[in-house]
Amino acid sequence: MSNVHFPQFTSALDRHSVKVAELRTQVVRIEDDETAEDFEAAFSVTHHAQETPDAVLLLEARIGMRVPVPLKLFYESLGGFEILSDNRMGHVNLLGIEHLLSWTGRPDIDSAWPSLMGALCTFGSRQEFGGLKASSQEVLTKDYAVFGWAHHRYEDRTLLVFDRDGAFHNVVYEHDAGEEDWVARYRPICQKSLTGIDLDGMLAAHVAAATRRMQKQFDEGEFLG
Repeated sequence: MSNVHFPQFTSALDRHSVKVAELRTQVVRIEDDETAEDFEAAFSVTHHAQETPDAVLLLEARIGMRVPVPLKLFYESLGGFEILSDNRMGHVNLLGIEHLLSWTGRPDIDSAWPSLMGALCTFGSRQEFGGLKASSQEVLTKDYAVFGWAHHRYEDRTLLVFDRDGAFHNVVYEHDAGEEDWVARYRPICQKSLTGIDLDGMLAAHVAAATRRMQKQFDEGEFLG
């Protein structure tokens, strides 16, 4: 796979696919063909269809801001993707727009979804973030949107986020953190003092982490996701 606009990401995907094939061969020797097929199915990348301009417009209407140009280009040229989607301890998920918006209105999803505040309160709860002032909660609702996430530790989640200015951020939701931790962690976001990161490098790093997680599971004898 190659893409001139996202060379780091596509190279990371290629390396992941090569590693899947390499480990699949080893699973055949250790176990059997059926287990190897299950391994490949569990750890291979799932690609979603390329997005249409109309789908991007639907997302923009929902969040009340423009989708940054790099993400729009990613959607329309590559679509979304998933790695280890059934593994709560090591997956990466860049949701397709239809899937992202389909969460809206579900009883277990916060009403502000897919804003950053809505995502935090979906994976956590409104009560967890009571220490944030109403004005801060409004910033997290109106100026930041979530388009995916990565799991690299149990119950902790790194949210893939963009802001109204078109910058990208990794924002951590940590299951065992408390109210004071949230205030300290999210105050810089509310004050817009974070430096944005490159989308290509951001996604490449998460793919590489998923590949390492796959290797670790294999080394520990956990052949399935």
